[in-house]
Amino acid sequence: MVHRASLDFLLSFAVFCINNKIFKI
Repeated sequence: MVHRASLDFLLSFAVFCINNKIFKI
């Protein structure tokens, strides 16, 4: 079973990638 912290990390990483694609930083 995955820890809650890991899920939060993956979620934050996903949002980070999406933001990079949108703003193209």
